[in-house]
Amino acid sequence: EYLKLIELLQPDNCKESLDIKSSRQHCAFIILGYRFGLRISEIENLLFKDVQHDENWNNIVLHIRNNYFADKKSKAGHRQVPLIGPLNPIEKTVLRSVLRTQKHKINSQSTAIFSTLEDPKKLINTIKIISNIQFFLKQVTGDPSFHFHLLRHSYNCRIESQLFDINQGSYNQFIDMLSGSFRIDSKQLRLFLTERDHESNSM
Repeated sequence: EYLKLIELLQPDNCKESLDIKSSRQHCAFIILGYRFGLRISEIENLLFKDVQHDENWNNIVLHIRNNYFADKKSKAGHRQVPLIGPLNPIEKTVLRSVLRTQKHKINSQSTAIFSTLEDPKKLINTIKIISNIQFFLKQVTGDPSFHFHLLRHSYNCRIESQLFDINQGSYNQFIDMLSGSFRIDSKQLRLFLTERDHESNSM
C-alpha cells in the first residue's frame, strides 16, 4: 500500500491535483514518515544539514535535534535515525529532487527542507500537504480511519525484525554496520533501537 501511494503521487498520475513540485514534497513527507518513522513536526523542522547520506543514497542517517524551528523538550527528542532497508529508485529520485532543488534555491544548510523560497525562516503549508496525504491514504487503503501517524509503525516493525530475528552475534554486527556507516556512537544507537518501541507507544 505504501508503494501504491508513492506511485499514485508521481507527477504523471496526479497532475490534475498537484504540480510536480508539490507531488515531490508530498512523496518526501510520506517517505520520511514511513522509511524513518518521523513525526509530522519532525519532518517539518528537518534541516538540510540533518540529512546525512552517501553518494548513492544507500546509507542515510537523519539527525533529529533542536534548531530554529524546533525545541526538543526531552532527551528522547534528540536522536539519530538510520535508514533500515534500501530505498527503491523512485524513493531516491524523490528525496534527491526535493533536497537538491530546495538547497540550490535557498543555499543554506541551516534552513528547513520544507521552508518557503520567499522566506527561509517560514515553513510551507504542511497542513495542506498532510490533508492531501490523508485523502490519498484513504483511497489506497480503503480505510477511512487510516492516518499519517500509522506510517511510523512500519519503521518500528522493521527495527524489531532486526532485533528479534537475530542472535546476539548478528545483533552486534547489525549495530556495528549502522554505527560504522556514519560513525554514529554505538551506545547511542543501541539506546535508540531498544527505546524506539517504548517511545512510539507513549505517544
